[in-house]
Amino acid sequence: MKMTMISALLVVLCSACSSQNIQNKSELEHWLVNLEDQPGLQYVVFDDAGLLYSNQAGLSDIGSRRPMEKASRMAAYSMSKTYTAVLILKLNEAGLVDLEAPVKRYLPWVPYPESLRVRHLLSQTSGIPDPVPLQWVYLPGQRTNTHQELLKILAENPELDFEPGEKYAYSNISYWLLEELTQEVTGQPFAQLMFEQVFSQAGLEKEQIGYRFAGDPVAKGYLSDHWFFKAIAPFLLESPLIGDTEQGWLRINPHLLYSKGMGGIFASAESLALVMVETIKPGSSVLGPKSQAKLFEVQKDNQGRQVAMTLGWHVQFKENQQVEFYFKEGGGASFHTEIRYYPETKTGTMVMANSFGFDVKKFLNQTDPLFIQVKP
Repeated sequence: MKMTMISALLVVLCSACSSQNIQNKSELEHWLVNLEDQPGLQYVVFDDAGLLYSNQAGLSDIGSRRPMEKASRMAAYSMSKTYTAVLILKLNEAGLVDLEAPVKRYLPWVPYPESLRVRHLLSQTSGIPDPVPLQWVYLPGQRTNTHQELLKILAENPELDFEPGEKYAYSNISYWLLEELTQEVTGQPFAQLMFEQVFSQAGLEKEQIGYRFAGDPVAKGYLSDHWFFKAIAPFLLESPLIGDTEQGWLRINPHLLYSKGMGGIFASAESLALVMVETIKPGSSVLGPKSQAKLFEVQKDNQGRQVAMTLGWHVQFKENQQVEFYFKEGGGASFHTEIRYYPETKTGTMVMANSFGFDVKKFLNQTDPLFIQVKP
């Protein structure tokens, strides 16, 4: 596995960047050597015109030694939220969703006050509690009423932690409510809406991207046999989710999240990058210019102070409070992902790995500078 990782990624990365001044080549080589302790990954670089670079390394299935492919689909988990935000902005364009409207206008059954607005859900300033979502999952083929599960969770968390807009605080429930909101205003299932309104606009087929853990190629997800999370996994995950150990890796069985909107996409990094390309490019079929600007507009709290969120992205600021990059990370029991967009160069990157213990931030911090020269 070690030579698969190094030869497949290091050689192509360095040859792709041979014309650039790579000052940190030795650091990159050192980091990639350490990838021997990971199953597999995909890495993509894009701009608003298309893909600039796409590669993969390692294995998508340790047991059968099946290599990771460009088309191998993985769980995006919370990285899905940025794509849910895109759909909300598209519905806002169509006049179906008012970002300043109370959530109760669309979902009168929520237990939260009129002061909770749609914008608060998008910008993670809602004040809605964020209980640990590890058991908000079910097995493919298992029947479950996800709306009833949401009502049950809301009944257990009926009060806000703070007044909406007061500050940033992450909540998975906020994007679950956004999923419900889209279905309420359109009368269509969320997965169908996302495919027709967003995914298909990038020329993708249902076999390439969606919310079902089915078909081939789908990568298997793992936990390291040596990682501390493995020891506590039986106490956090339902037993049907825990599979066999394969060459030092604990396989996590396929599962679906109760909420598609908060983290349910299954796709390859290349497919997800193509969707973002179509979303941000001039003349996009997904969002108009005003909505594109809203997607990247840094939000403010009730006192007018910037929060590290837009309407769908988290924000990494420089010391001067200018945006260095926008990002969204996703992680669950078996996959770890992150997408970034660097506004100065209008370039994005994405990494998806089939191990939750893979350090996506460290990888992007090490690898992105080869492609993206951001001013200090």
